[in-house]
Amino acid sequence: MVFYPIVRESFSLRYSGIMMHLKAATAKSLILLAIIILLAGLMIDSPAGRFFSAIVAGLIVLIPLLFGNPRRRVFAGIVFAVAALFALIVFGEYQKDAENYRARAPRQSHPHSPPALTPSGVEPSDRESFYLYRAEECFTCEIPAGWSKEERLSGLSPDEKKVYGVILHGPGYGAVPIKIYVHYYAAGNLLYRSPEHYIKVFSLPSLGIALEGDHYGPVTDETDLARAAKTFERLKNEYLANPVPGLPDDEDGKVYERGEMMAVPFPIRERFVVVPAEEGFYALRYSAPAEHFMDFLGVFTRVKQSFQPLK
Repeated sequence: MVFYPIVRESFSLRYSGIMMHLKAATAKSLILLAIIILLAGLMIDSPAGRFFSAIVAGLIVLIPLLFGNPRRRVFAGIVFAVAALFALIVFGEYQKDAENYRARAPRQSHPHSPPALTPSGVEPSDRESFYLYRAEECFTCEIPAGWSKEERLSGLSPDEKKVYGVILHGPGYGAVPIKIYVHYYAAGNLLYRSPEHYIKVFSLPSLGIALEGDHYGPVTDETDLARAAKTFERLKNEYLANPVPGLPDDEDGKVYERGEMMAVPFPIRERFVVVPAEEGFYALRYSAPAEHFMDFLGVFTRVKQSFQPLK
């Protein structure tokens, strides 16, 4: 095997070249990219999104961990350990979320025709009892007593995100529950730069063109509040798995981000109210399956009419 030392020397030179290339141009960039993905993952509400962001960050930083110079390997090792720890922490939430969707996912596809956007003036419902809720020194409002509260958004704490308020979870229909969001976004928050930015994100299609079945209503003045405010509605499809005949129950009910993967559209209607403040802004949001939107619109109206900003 005379040629073996030559082959080994050639491989060593190539391997050294890779190390030098990563040291000079790539290792630092890959480490920074992994850190950015990890930080972005902290702000994702979905447990699945947080889990997969940690996995992606770990895979990216694995390259400089294996091929970088000793100093870069130390930094890459730290980031890799953080990514692995974060993935382990959120994996339990991810499994629990998947099990909840599995239990609630609809067993068949039901077509929905997009309804017209709802006119204002719906009276509050008498079916619910309400009590006064206070979000620190940010706002007060009346909320339904029978709904569960979620006061911490996923990821960072309210003080770290500079977002304060509550998500109210009402009755669930199939895979999608009724929700009401009431939040104060302080100046410098990590999610939205301004009320105009928030309105742009939710009142316009993300790709510039509304997808089939989606509808975005006009932004108009809100008349139920003492302060000047804006309101708008949208109808947007979420995609839930379409059960395949003959598939075992324990393999059914998955939820997909994209509509092509054996999924069916599930129309969600939402109404938004955006209230500017001296520093930051407030946002109220009502989200429900399209066919049940009117059932609890009165509850949202009660929350909105009782809303008192403190900033």
